[in-house]
Order: sequence, then structure tokens, then C-alpha cells
Amino acid sequence: MNLSPDFQVSMNTFLENYGKVEDKKKIDAVIAIDTKVLVDLLKVLGPIGVAEWGNFSAENDPRCDCPQVFY
Repeated sequence: MNLSPDFQVSMNTFLENYGKVEDKKKIDAVIAIDTKVLVDLLKVLGPIGVAEWGNFSAENDPRCDCPQVFY
């Protein structure tokens, strides 16, 4: 729900909507990580697997000409 260039406004929107979710987990904080950090981590660690979501890597995906983890 990154609908605003203002991080706090976007996260307030997220938290408002998250409050409507049934069986939600308690949230202590909201953090953001620049996508470059994610790609750089995958370059160091290699591809990772996420249960029920598949494998993610920093390799370029020709469908979007961007890192596969973004696509």
C-alpha cells in the first residue's frame, strides 16, 4: 500500500487496512528495505526458496529486464 511518496502516510493506510484483517498477528513496527538491498543480499547469499512462493534470485529476468525477485 505504498500509495503516497510519504512513508508515514502510506504505512498509516496499510495499518488501517491491516486492522480489518481477521486473525491478524500483532505488529510491533513497520520497516522498509530498499529493493537494491534485497538484490544485493541475494547476490551474496544466492537464490533462496520461500515455502509456497517458489525460488527467488538476483538474476535478470528477460520478461521485465529486471532482477527476478522483482518480477
